[in-house]
Amino acid sequence: MKCDASIYWRLKIGRALFVASLLLISDACAAPPDAALAAFKRDVQAIVSSDGEGRADRIRRSYTLHFGAESVDTQASTESVKARLHALATVSLHAPDDGWATQAAALVVMLSERQAAHQKEAGYVHRMLLAERNFDAALQWAARFPDVAMPPTPQVERMMEALQPNAYAISADASKLLEVQLDMDSFTGLLILGHPACGFSRDAAGWLRSNTSAKGAVAVRWLTPVDGNLQLPLLAHWNAENPAQALLIARHERQWPFVKLWDTPQFFMFSRGRLQLHLNGWNEPNQRALMKWLDNQGDALRRTDPRTGEIKKIIE
Repeated sequence: MKCDASIYWRLKIGRALFVASLLLISDACAAPPDAALAAFKRDVQAIVSSDGEGRADRIRRSYTLHFGAESVDTQASTESVKARLHALATVSLHAPDDGWATQAAALVVMLSERQAAHQKEAGYVHRMLLAERNFDAALQWAARFPDVAMPPTPQVERMMEALQPNAYAISADASKLLEVQLDMDSFTGLLILGHPACGFSRDAAGWLRSNTSAKGAVAVRWLTPVDGNLQLPLLAHWNAENPAQALLIARHERQWPFVKLWDTPQFFMFSRGRLQLHLNGWNEPNQRALMKWLDNQGDALRRTDPRTGEIKKIIE
């Protein structure tokens, strides 16, 4: 039997609210909520400032350290509930695939029943749902809080069930997303992870547009990271101004396993589905490396046998 989406979402919130009541039982030894949140924020700042991989895992562990063992019942202080909610929103920014929205929604419901929920806290859940690509639930959540200003939830045109979309294309008016499937298993070319709000991404795009050796010879795809702040008008404007560098939106982080950090810009060079080279950031050494790869790739394409489609000499 197919369950109505709104009923399913209410059931999930109800179950999460019960779980939240078990997780929120006050303990005399527990750190004050403000202290726990402050300690968690310090951890996150240190983790994000590092260059190493595994940021999301380290942030998850920090959240568990400061909040996971804390147990307060539904009579817990409003400050405790808010601290956990704010921490959850932070974890979701760095681990958008984890499904934190259900827990966060239960906490906002608890705050709403106390008439203590602020608009930004309801907005946290909406952003988390968008990051999880749960657009139906995001629409229902926005309708539940009509007085809270939330970004419009886009309409989504679905692919056939047999296909596995891993990205979204953006309509010209920024009101719709179209599920698309990028085949990376056989891809030869350059995948750029970027965003128009990132100055280095814009610089890299300008360099590619002005560099004649990079034009036409190599397939280039542009992808923007998973985020609940979709910024669709900004992306649609970029795509209209730069149609040859139109950005797609990544659907789920787990569908792009070769991306270890979602910083922008990054450059992934592929040959027949095999990752040959990865560059992180936009600086002179990376620019020279990208130029060399593009030149080599162009040479390889020129040496392609038109009858077999095979490259006569492998470029390492």
